[in-house]
Amino acid sequence: MSQNKPTASILPEIQKKQHQDAQSDSRTTPVIDVNYFGVFEIRVNERLLTGWQGKKAKLLCAFLFLHNRSLYRDKLMELFWPGSGVLAARNCLNVTVHQIRSCFQEIIPDYPFILFRDECYCVNPEIEVNRDIDVFKMHWRSAKAYDNDRNYKAALFEYELAASVYRGDFMEDELYERWIENERESLKESYLLILDRISYFYSMNGKPDIAVDLCNQILCKDECREDIHRRIMKCYTRIGQPQRALKQFEKCKKVLREELEVKPTRKTIELYEMIKNKLN
Repeated sequence: MSQNKPTASILPEIQKKQHQDAQSDSRTTPVIDVNYFGVFEIRVNERLLTGWQGKKAKLLCAFLFLHNRSLYRDKLMELFWPGSGVLAARNCLNVTVHQIRSCFQEIIPDYPFILFRDECYCVNPEIEVNRDIDVFKMHWRSAKAYDNDRNYKAALFEYELAASVYRGDFMEDELYERWIENERESLKESYLLILDRISYFYSMNGKPDIAVDLCNQILCKDECREDIHRRIMKCYTRIGQPQRALKQFEKCKKVLREELEVKPTRKTIELYEMIKNKLN
């Protein structure tokens, strides 16, 4: 007879203990990680939330975690089902919230992730919620504070940490929701300012080749930034590639003409002439 197999007399106790442990796990306050940069994702205790039963469920879930406070039911109905009658909108909201809860409960059954109190829906405040946009904003604020104090080494470190969090535009796969567009533009503007400062530091401190790469990332999102074109021209000059600096001027001139119907400013033209004269 095997000595490793528990006897029948203690099996019920083991099963009881396993059941108690399972109940304890289900009562443990979950940790939720929400990623908005790039493609929207939610993880519960490091497990990816899947099985969305509709696009509305995913969008409403993203909205609830974005605000992470009590939101009036009527406001949600108005935002997500505009033009629908009250009864129809309320039914749609009820169904969508049920779908969200079902997704979460596939990971932790019977845990109240989304609450309804006083005509408001909210994320359970007992849950620990970690959002990538909060990390981004924290480093962004720290960088600006160090920058204002002229502690440029610490500022650059914080700017780079903020940039590393920005893995893509806010919910970049969702293109037609106004609230998403507003948040996306606000965060993108901050990101461009961060890249601007990092590229400036590198352009002035011996890393002009890296500064050029960062400047091109800025131009991918806003190609009419004449100051960034000038920075690239200066960086090319510093690394001994004046011909590329002159080509950058031509790119700048073409973009400004086609997009804004304007010519480069005197400052840009003077930089171009200076670089060109050094070649002669």
